[in-house]
Amino acid sequence: MFDSSPRRAGPLPVWPYYFTAVVVAVAGLAMIWIWTPDDFPPKADLVKVNGDIDRVRIKDDISGTSAGAMMTGFTAVYFTFKDGGGEYFYPANQPDFLRVRDFTAVNIDVWVEAAEIDGSEPLRIWQIVENNPSNLVAAATLITYEAIIARLTTIDRSMVITGRWLLVLCLGLILFGRGVAARNKRRFSRLS
Repeated sequence: MFDSSPRRAGPLPVWPYYFTAVVVAVAGLAMIWIWTPDDFPPKADLVKVNGDIDRVRIKDDISGTSAGAMMTGFTAVYFTFKDGGGEYFYPANQPDFLRVRDFTAVNIDVWVEAAEIDGSEPLRIWQIVENNPSNLVAAATLITYEAIIARLTTIDRSMVITGRWLLVLCLGLILFGRGVAARNKRRFSRLS
């Protein structure tokens, strides 16, 4: 009824270890490449722009629309001023994003890169000060250049470290795969 003879297991497959190692290596290298600390603009290269807020939009960075506005990690707040002057944005990876998104109103001072002002792209905000004496909901928004740079540097450093750990995991998977291949070769060379 049942076959009680011992079965010999075949060789363990090695390709899953190598395939996973390649996927992990690509992810690790991408993280290191993307988050290698940027050259942030020096404070001396920033200029102050002031204005009454005309329009505020929350857009996701992936589609450039408001469709994914609730995905906090991938969004930015976009401001336009009543007197024109372009569009300014404050991304979610900078400190106190929710304060800027939900409570900043009326009039703000923003510091942007002077070299970027004549371009067609929205200008990234590197410091923001709210001038709203009637804001009864929360204290006026004040986010300094130093706080923004410290937060971005911390994020960059942690992502690069994570990428390095993924490369270590890749090496471990390759070594484990080589160990399995050596075990298969040794075991099945004795059987033949």
